[in-house]
Amino acid sequence: VALNLSGSFNKVIAIYTGASVANLSWVAAGFNNSPFDATCYFVGAAGTEYLIAVDGYSGSSGGFTLSLAETPPPPNDNFANRAPLTGTNTTVTGSNVSASKEPGEPNHAGVPGGQSVWWTWTAPASGWVTFTSSGNLAMLLGVYTGDPVSSLTEVARGHGSSYSTPAVAGFNATAGTVYQIAVDGATLSDYSSSFTMKV
Repeated sequence: VALNLSGSFNKVIAIYTGASVANLSWVAAGFNNSPFDATCYFVGAAGTEYLIAVDGYSGSSGGFTLSLAETPPPPNDNFANRAPLTGTNTTVTGSNVSASKEPGEPNHAGVPGGQSVWWTWTAPASGWVTFTSSGNLAMLLGVYTGDPVSSLTEVARGHGSSYSTPAVAGFNATAGTVYQIAVDGATLSDYSSSFTMKV
């Protein structure tokens, strides 16, 4: 689900669940300066009531428009639908907007994350390989062998420490081995409609 907040002030939007203001559980948040919109994405659960807070940053205020739209998950959201990668000099564009974390899925780079997408790559030759993922989010990168998602063995990991630092994972690949690659955001607020992942 995409929740968009537009208005001519510095905007903050947050989504929670809970029975009272003193007992809220954070779901997602977004922030942006005027004139840009603040948007947050989250995976809605059927029958769940969500509480939406709109605020101004540092006392900023003004009129606003709030809109809600369903956004389908990326086709490679689930491990079973991972997208193929080929070659050793390949770049693909991806999105983790409305992606989710599956039961049994590992914490990529040791961080819970929560909005992962998947690729699969068969090494054409043995040797050192580097996967790099970059975009306007704090990224997690995990490289694994194995199948299904609950029985993966980590081969390499990368953690982009900021929005401007890519996640990089390097390892010695073995020819003919199938590797599973996950890209995730470091928090539920780390999502992007367009990032790149390359080998």
